[in-house]
Amino acid sequence: MSAFSLSRRRQDRIAAWMPVFLLAALGIISVWLDWKINHAVIDQHKSAANSPETFIEQFTASRFDASGAMIQELKAERGSHFPALEQLVVQKPVFANRPAVGGPLDVSADKAVMHGKKTADRVEFSGKVRAQQPAFNGQPARLMETETLTAIPQTGELS
Repeated sequence: MSAFSLSRRRQDRIAAWMPVFLLAALGIISVWLDWKINHAVIDQHKSAANSPETFIEQFTASRFDASGAMIQELKAERGSHFPALEQLVVQKPVFANRPAVGGPLDVSADKAVMHGKKTADRVEFSGKVRAQQPAFNGQPARLMETETLTAIPQTGELS
């Protein structure tokens, strides 16, 4: 007789419980697999939200008023659009603002982050920012150099 021989009664018990053990194992594996897949999809969505959808190189974007006159122009070396964050990040931007009221304003920097879904509601310039405004309506020319500058293009506010 071998050391692993089982009585007929014990074999019948094991055989009777085998489907229960197999179903339990299948259930545990199914729950684990569902959990792994859901977490992989969530992680993928998180990484997709923080990754750019579009890259643009050496571009110019202009905005015109109803009469066809240019009111804003942005030139940059590279732009990365992040749709989930509603941001456009541009490298080496040169921004020209030509409002109907008030003087023209030119801003250049190493980097700019434009916030807003359809228009730039707020632009944050950083790295060697240079803002200059030529003499206009009796006002002297102005020059400002700083490391950061926030602009609201619709109102012409700078801070």
